[in-house]
Order: sequence, then C-alpha cells, then structure tokens
Amino acid sequence: MNEPDFATVALYFRFGLEASVLTEAQVRDWALEIVDSFNMPPSEVVELLASRGTANLHANLKDIASGNGNLQLAGRWLLWDLLHLLTTTLEVDAHRTISRQAVQIARSTEQSEDLQLTFSRLDATLDIFEMGYGGGPDGGRDEFRDVLAQLAVRPELRPHSRGVSV
Repeated sequence: MNEPDFATVALYFRFGLEASVLTEAQVRDWALEIVDSFNMPPSEVVELLASRGTANLHANLKDIASGNGNLQLAGRWLLWDLLHLLTTTLEVDAHRTISRQAVQIARSTEQSEDLQLTFSRLDATLDIFEMGYGGGPDGGRDEFRDVLAQLAVRPELRPHSRGVSV
C-alpha cells in the first residue's frame, strides 16, 4: 500500500486505542500532521482533530472508517507497534501484556482464525512457562516475538504526494 487511506488509518487508531496500544495524543498528532500537510485537508480529519472527549474521538474514528477501510491491514500495523513495544520495553511482564493485546487485536481486526488461535496458544504458553511448567519463559517469548515479526506490517499513516502542500 503506497498511499494510506483514511478509513484504514482510522481503524488502526480505533482498535489501537481499544487495545491500549495507541493513545489519544497519537491520534491527534496524526490528525494535526494531516491537516498541516494538505492545502484543503479532509473535513473528517479536521473533525477528528476538533474532537472533544474520548467518546467523541472514538465516534469520529468510527465515522471515518465507515466500512471502507482494510481492517486486517490495520491489525497488521498494530502488530508492528506491538513488536516495537516488545523490543524496546524493559518491563518484566511486558510479554504477558503484549501477548494479551495481540490476542485482542487479532480478534477485533478479524485476522484469520489460524492467526487468532496462534496468538491464543502463545498467550497460554507464556502463562504456563511463567508458572514454571513445560519449559523456560524465554522459549515462549522468542516464539511470540518471531510470530509478531513474521506478521507485522510497518504502518503507513501519511500521504506521500497526492494533495499534499509543498
């Protein structure tokens, strides 16, 4: 995907907020960047930027998405964010939190049933390993990181040329 469509980006932010992977500040920063980069910014992005409160922000994201976005691609973008979190965090329990977020994202963005089951299995495996059964937690963590790395797609959230002011 060379040019992001706003509906897919809205899905990315909407489900990223729901899974606590992204923040409202990130949504607003993206919207501001889009408004600043267009001679005539899309009205739905302006409305998103002007959103007051969490409920209004979510409603505006839902309106932008309105069934036209690529839900599975938005999910793969969120897996990229989880992979980044996993490789940069120093928190001891990060794998547990991130594995649960991966399960939620796989389900909410309608990834394949195999992928949903894979993340559920990995989440359960991490639980078992961390309780001291079956093997060491590092093996489960390595497998989880490898699966994320195979499936994640780097988000493209900004238009490259069309309609952008110079």
